[in-house]
Amino acid sequence: MKNISPTLKAALWLRALLVKADLRLLLVLVALTGLAAWLSPVVVLPFFLAIGLPIFMAALKLQAFPRSALAAYISFVIIWTVVQFVMTLTSQPGDLRLALLSAFTLGGKLTAVISLALTVPLAATPLAVGRAVSWYLVPVDKFFSRLRGRHDPSSHCAWRVSLCLCLMISFLPKITATMTEINRSLKLRAPKLSAYHRLRLMGLTTLRAVGSQTWDTAIAIASRDLYRPEPWIWDSFKSKK
Repeated sequence: MKNISPTLKAALWLRALLVKADLRLLLVLVALTGLAAWLSPVVVLPFFLAIGLPIFMAALKLQAFPRSALAAYISFVIIWTVVQFVMTLTSQPGDLRLALLSAFTLGGKLTAVISLALTVPLAATPLAVGRAVSWYLVPVDKFFSRLRGRHDPSSHCAWRVSLCLCLMISFLPKITATMTEINRSLKLRAPKLSAYHRLRLMGLTTLRAVGSQTWDTAIAIASRDLYRPEPWIWDSFKSKK
């Protein structure tokens, strides 16, 4: 432990702090803070960046997401920042200051929102996130089920939504990592391939790779007996921890 770098110590401390927090409350705080960062004026934006960037660095240091996914997020921010700069400069020719300000505002907001969103994978697994979301959905689901006259818990859809959310959170970084590996392989094996054929091969190969991963995911769901309402109840989940 003495050889751990200060940045890694800070990342571990931040993750330990987030893990101790109530995940249900943490999800609400992340959502509200992200919304506030997106709607905030440019003057308040540095405040949200000061909160989000340490979270981003901790997620990068602890590999809460694959590096390929984080690189995709960075590329996404850069692309839209450049697009905003070009669009503003096109609509207001000669006003370089306005173009830079609008590009900085959009880039800063995207960076803040993405960095704040990384709090969730840093603090919990996709399964825990799904159970926390289910805690909010169950009362609403029960209310509408009573209106429809359905009293069987298996007919409720809150746990199904939570399961779908869990799968989505799990698959997004896998898809990004798969596309990065496929792109690297194509550059090494077929460097002279045209852009059209490269995109076509990437799409087909990604679909095939993701298709093979769905079988492993189905086995994992069946082995954990997750395709029923009971495992998604938050109270029973907390009692087992």
